[in-house]
Amino acid sequence: MAAERDRIAAEHDDAPPVPVTRPAPRTGRPGAPLWRLALAGDDLDAYLLPLPPHRRPTGATLADVLTPEEQDDVPAARITEVLTSVALADVTTPAAAPVTIGVDGRYAQGISAGRFAKVSCEYIGATARAARRAARVSECDRLVAVIARQSGRCRSTGSTTPPKR
Repeated sequence: MAAERDRIAAEHDDAPPVPVTRPAPRTGRPGAPLWRLALAGDDLDAYLLPLPPHRRPTGATLADVLTPEEQDDVPAARITEVLTSVALADVTTPAAAPVTIGVDGRYAQGISAGRFAKVSCEYIGATARAARRAARVSECDRLVAVIARQSGRCRSTGSTTPPKR
């Protein structure tokens, strides 16, 4: 557990688990996943390309609520182009753009629509990743303390198994 705690504490960026819908490797591919490129938001694993300017939505877009993250993979201007390619609106309205994300977690792309929401951000934004890492380190510290207490009880009783609760 102590080694796991040290591994977590040494992490630079904590990546979301690879979804089963993405079996292809991304090594050597230009760009980066959206969760590494924007501040705020939620788990977004997609690799996105911006729409040509004439096909972008005219109303609110993700660029109104997400800010490009400082990093070396993709220029901030390119990230902004991607963010302005996705409408931010109520996906249930007939006037929704072909690719729309709602502030309530709903999304629509072509004929598919759905909703996803989380209690808090974990991966988008360096601050969210650092907070998640700190919480994981804290949990490891708690478990190490429990193990140490149980180990001490075993030594004091001469037992080789921890006491039952």
